[in-house]
Amino acid sequence: MSVAVTGPETLRLGEDNRGVGWAQGLTGVAVLVKNQFARWLGVAFAFSNALAQLLMIQAYPFWSLALLSLDILVMYGLVVYGGRTYRPV
Repeated sequence: MSVAVTGPETLRLGEDNRGVGWAQGLTGVAVLVKNQFARWLGVAFAFSNALAQLLMIQAYPFWSLALLSLDILVMYGLVVYGGRTYRPV
C-alpha cells in the first residue's frame, strides 16, 4: 500500500484497494462454508478495522463508534458461533 501526502491536511492511503476487497470477500465465503482458517482471518480483519476506527475517532466520532461496535459484534460472532458443530453419534 502506498502513502502519498498531497497537502498539509490530506493523506491518501493507497490508490487501489481492490485486493483487500477480494481478500475480505473470499474470506467471507470461506467462513460460510465453516473454514477454520478463514474464521480466524475474519477475526484479524475485524480487529485491524477496529484499530483503524480507533485511530479515526477524532475525525469521525459517531461513524467510528458505529463501525467499532459492528467490528466487536463481528469478532464475537466469529469466535463464539463460528466454530464447527459437533453432533453426538
